This record gives sequence, C-alpha cells and structure tokens, in this order.
Amino acid sequence: MGDLGDRAIDQDDTTAASLSPSMLQITKGSGATFIGSVTGLLLAFISRLLIARFGTQAEYGLYVLALAILSIFGLVATLGLISGISRNIAAAQAKGQSWKTRQFVFASLAIVVASSVVLAMVLFLSAGFISSAFFSSTGACATVANICLRGAALSAV
Repeated sequence: MGDLGDRAIDQDDTTAASLSPSMLQITKGSGATFIGSVTGLLLAFISRLLIARFGTQAEYGLYVLALAILSIFGLVATLGLISGISRNIAAAQAKGQSWKTRQFVFASLAIVVASSVVLAMVLFLSAGFISSAFFSSTGACATVANICLRGAALSAV
C-alpha cells in the first residue's frame, strides 16, 4: 500500500517538473503584457491630464473626438483578425505546422495594413466634412478639428 502512495507522489512530481517551464513561459508572457498594458494606460492618463491642464476646453474636446474616431477606425481596420489569428496560430502550433503560422501572420498583417491605409484615406478625405458637420458654428474650431482628424488619419497608417 505504501508503495502505491510513493508512486503517486513520484508521478505528481514528474508532472509538476514538466509543467514548470511552460508555466514559467506563460508567467513571463503575461507579466510583460500586464506591464505593457499598465504603462500604456498610465501614459494615456498623463497625456489627458496634460492636455486638460494646459489646453482649452475646445482643444481637449478635439483631442477626445480625434481619439474616439481613431479608435473606431482602428477597431474596424483590424477586421476581427486579432481573435481569429490567435486561434489559427494556436491550432497550427499544436499541429507543428510552423510554416502555416508564418503564413497566417504575414497574410493578416497584409490585410490589416491594406484596410488601415484605405480607412486612413477615407478619414483623411472626409475630415473636412466631419469638422464642418460637428463644428459649423466656429470657423477656427472647424479648421483645428480638420487638422486633428487628418493628423489622426496619418497616424493610423
């Protein structure tokens, strides 16, 4: 009876030892992702604080408007490939088909870059209409909005 218990403990130790490198890799990856996310959120918060502190209400409003439009266009530009590509890459890696992984990455990158360029051109060309539609009462504000939207379009590429 004691022999069976010893074998169970040995098997558990073997399983824990084989999972350790995998768990270490997962922990490192999630730690890097977490640190990057926190850093990005902190920088966004600081930039909004600086714009709110040193800019006018109109400038902050333009910043938020441009950021919202850029976020919407960025979401549309990815075409849902973020979740789809991760599923396909995981399946290819599980089957040991690293060449498919490279194909998935390059194809999705090409599609996203092409859609980003098209959407950036649409945003750039429609910036005048958007700025006059939202800021028709003040000419200077419409001009600044037009410039902000065109800058956002160029930064999307």
